[in-house]
Amino acid sequence: MITIRSAEIEDISQIQRIAREAWLHTYKELYSPSFIDHFLRHAYAEDSLRRSLEKDKQQELPGFLVAELDHQLAGFAQRRQLQEGEHEILRMYVLPRYHQRGIGRAFLRQYTHDLKSGVLIAWVAKENRIAIPFYEKSGFYAAEEKHEVLEGQSKTQVKYVLKL
Repeated sequence: MITIRSAEIEDISQIQRIAREAWLHTYKELYSPSFIDHFLRHAYAEDSLRRSLEKDKQQELPGFLVAELDHQLAGFAQRRQLQEGEHEILRMYVLPRYHQRGIGRAFLRQYTHDLKSGVLIAWVAKENRIAIPFYEKSGFYAAEEKHEVLEGQSKTQVKYVLKL
């Protein structure tokens, strides 16, 4: 059974492990190994995650969640409010061995239950062949594209939207 709960400070090392494994699996053909390593060291640094978790605890509804399956952390997701009625999924990653087990859908169910109305958005790399089918099957639609350059690597990001 999948259990979704608020992420805690004690989960940081597991979140880092999941991020590394998921990023290497998901992005190995989209980004260079040095870019992935650099990104993970900064975006998932302990102090950065600690600040995100502490900020999340100040919110009315938790947005930084973890999924437990088989008595261990199997994934995490984080969302933030952009404006009234508009929320963005900042990150959602599941250990590759737990793909297709309903964890991503469980995160979305929790978010839609908590938010009840408005829109939920997610920016996804256009070449991400794992996330795009997931979001499309979950009722999201592609709304716009933007180009971004990260560490000299140009990628197209697609904004996926779910009306709640």
